[in-house]
Amino acid sequence: MIGVALVALGATAGPLSPHRWRHRVLVVDDAGAPAPWLDAQLEQLRAARAASVARDLVVWVCRGDRCAIDETAGLAFPGLHLDARLLRQSLKVNEPGMRLVGKDGRVKAARNELTPPAVIHAFIDTLPQR
Repeated sequence: MIGVALVALGATAGPLSPHRWRHRVLVVDDAGAPAPWLDAQLEQLRAARAASVARDLVVWVCRGDRCAIDETAGLAFPGLHLDARLLRQSLKVNEPGMRLVGKDGRVKAARNELTPPAVIHAFIDTLPQR
């Protein structure tokens, strides 16, 4: 079931290299287009923050041309920002969605629809270095 919910990918994530070998990263990105389901996704992630923190998960939210960490959805690192265009290019993003980046800096999964945090956390639990 988890394999159906999340598609494994293999791209590396250069702009996220400060997180490499320390954190998993979930990038929630509107890709510069309307994506109403992303707001619901963020609300669900915020409600499940403790489980995300337990999994060393940092949640980056990209809207328009700016990305920032959502401190209410995962680990907190105040004041960090990224250029959304560079991150999208690195992750090969061209549509709204989520990308899960492992501690090795590689994209592990992508999802373009509302996904319960429990599914995301269960997938993380199957990854090495858990």
